[in-house]
Amino acid sequence: MAKWKITDNSTGTPVVWTFPINPNAFTHPGRAASLTQERTVANTGNTIIFQGADAATQLSFSGIVNSETFYNELRTQLNKWYVLGLTDDQNASWNIVVKSYSMTRVRKALNHYRFDYEVTAIVVV
Repeated sequence: MAKWKITDNSTGTPVVWTFPINPNAFTHPGRAASLTQERTVANTGNTIIFQGADAATQLSFSGIVNSETFYNELRTQLNKWYVLGLTDDQNASWNIVVKSYSMTRVRKALNHYRFDYEVTAIVVV
């Protein structure tokens, strides 16, 4: 199975980091239109729709972390404040800026680095 990747192009030479475990949930980016509607005051009461600029496109993914190395590397990647490349297991790619992420510790007797994580990112063109 193909692995997810984050590509950092900020150094001039692309640096690719591969997820040890692929995320287990993913929401593809979709369009969020900015629409306002009003009814006319005429007897027929027709609807008029005004369209503004679309909201920023977002994507989200989540999964598990099962080792200290994975935990540290994922946090390093997600703390970058500039544009990163994200490639999924179907080889679809997006340029993203991480908007937020969270890691929730899951208590396991034999694994102190077991976390569930969730990431939300803005897709940039």
